[in-house]
Amino acid sequence: GMSYRVVAELSREIEAYLRHKAQGSCRELFFRFVHDQIVEYLQQRTPPAEQSLWHYRIAMHQYRSSLSSSKANEQVFSIANHLNQGAHHLIQDGKAELLIQLNARACRLSLDSVAYVSAYSYFERAHKMVQEHHWQDDYFGILQLYIDGIEAASLSDNHAMAENLFYKVLERCLGLGEKIELYTIIIRMHTNLNHMEKGIDLAAQALSLTGEDLPSGPEAIAAGIGEQSQEIAALAAGLPGGIEDYANMPPMEDEMIQAAMEIMINVSSTAYMTDANLYMYIVLRMVSLSLQHGSSNVSAFGFVNYALVLAGAYGDYANGYRYGLAALALLAKHPNPELGCKVNHVFGAGIQHWKNHIRSCIPYFEKAYLNGVQ
Repeated sequence: GMSYRVVAELSREIEAYLRHKAQGSCRELFFRFVHDQIVEYLQQRTPPAEQSLWHYRIAMHQYRSSLSSSKANEQVFSIANHLNQGAHHLIQDGKAELLIQLNARACRLSLDSVAYVSAYSYFERAHKMVQEHHWQDDYFGILQLYIDGIEAASLSDNHAMAENLFYKVLERCLGLGEKIELYTIIIRMHTNLNHMEKGIDLAAQALSLTGEDLPSGPEAIAAGIGEQSQEIAALAAGLPGGIEDYANMPPMEDEMIQAAMEIMINVSSTAYMTDANLYMYIVLRMVSLSLQHGSSNVSAFGFVNYALVLAGAYGDYANGYRYGLAALALLAKHPNPELGCKVNHVFGAGIQHWKNHIRSCIPYFEKAYLNGVQ
């Protein structure tokens, strides 16, 4: 009938174009129907098997073109969508790895665009294709897929799947940094779900991997606060240029300490909402570790929160302001948008107004906002 002739003629035209394109004798062309109803009509009249084949051919053409294109990322979604509909042919051709790779890229790009549901959908496509040998052949690529997938699941209300994948992938992690990244995602998820005790328990597990202990119980926490306060006082007194010169200290190089600091940053908000003393211990421990092991951008978070503790809990506004300025100096030396958002917000909301007019707080809120958007 008419519909068959239309599809056959389209097929011949597109095949001829692809043949000439492959030979380099044809400029780039784009096919587009004048109305969506034409597409719907052809889809209704074209057998599913033939539709799948055309999706596969279109995807492979787009993929080959993207290899030499400066706008490759813009084509990822189109390629992945076509490949997912023509996956059967890709698998038959022994190219399952390509399907995994493109869906992994689409997942990451969706996360970056705050499209969490789409990110999880692309992850599911890739997840279904992953076999044991893929872990052996491309450990870092597959691991990153699952880290992104767990994050997408946690942010798209697929919390049970995120938890299940977390424990499975944790067993496969070979490096400390990878484990800490997984713990960070799952701690944030439980904090957002108001599962505060679970978040703190997970943080204690993660910290144990770095050699750090998180005290449990009022007496242990109070003792820890006393010990850390004394240690900070002794260490700060030994700084040649005072706390104002801390940013010029040698950088923190101990990876275990850096990993511990990352976990402390992520559990500090959980502790703040459940146990003020535990929050105080975490902040003091971050400052103590920073004074012992050198400067780092994560130290800025510890310093600005310590400034908040000094001013708010102890009424020591002068030293609180000094530590707040030291946090800003660290941030200037080690720029980081995520930390910049937090540090500027805390300084503007809890420190600056103790020494200056409240109007002077506004620029710090603006910086925090811009860092957060970034």
